[in-house]
Amino acid sequence: FLPSVLCMTTFGLFGYISDNNLHKYADSSRRATVLSVKNMALNLGYGLASLIFAQAVLYASRPGLATANDASTEARSGFATVLGWQSWFLLAGTIIFYLWARRYPHKTEE
Repeated sequence: FLPSVLCMTTFGLFGYISDNNLHKYADSSRRATVLSVKNMALNLGYGLASLIFAQAVLYASRPGLATANDASTEARSGFATVLGWQSWFLLAGTIIFYLWARRYPHKTEE
């Protein structure tokens, strides 16, 4: 439950912060287009992540991977398994992003 709440909160804050920065730096004649493309890319990424999560739950719910024979128990077991994997994927993604950010440092305006 807590990882899902943290993920949705972070998703909302990311949208807010990126919209504020785009409003500040985008030219007013192109601002609507920039925000639309940003929101489309964000929604496509979120949809793709949801599809990957659903496929992972289906994979983890397969009879060979679950401990019980009841289909609903297997589905719950698969969901719990994938939620456990979520933390490791978040850690790996954070490390990859950190290494990428260190390789391409942000140039500040002075």
